[in-house]
Amino acid sequence: MLFKLELKLNLEDAEIVYKALKPDDVDWARAELDENLKIIIESEKIGAVINAFEDFMMNVKASLSVLESLSVGKRRE
Repeated sequence: MLFKLELKLNLEDAEIVYKALKPDDVDWARAELDENLKIIIESEKIGAVINAFEDFMMNVKASLSVLESLSVGKRRE
């Protein structure tokens, strides 16, 4: 059985986050960009889907944290 997860994230900085995620793409787990950031994961192993999802979410969270820090820094200047 093939498990598929497709998640759309409506982010203000979707293109920047997409570019941060893109280097980690593999055949079965990837980021795409249309109007939103889209994460697509497909595997026959549910554990692989869960682990890849967790990895993507940690990277999205880190990217957003960096963007927030840069934004705060700009406001202080």
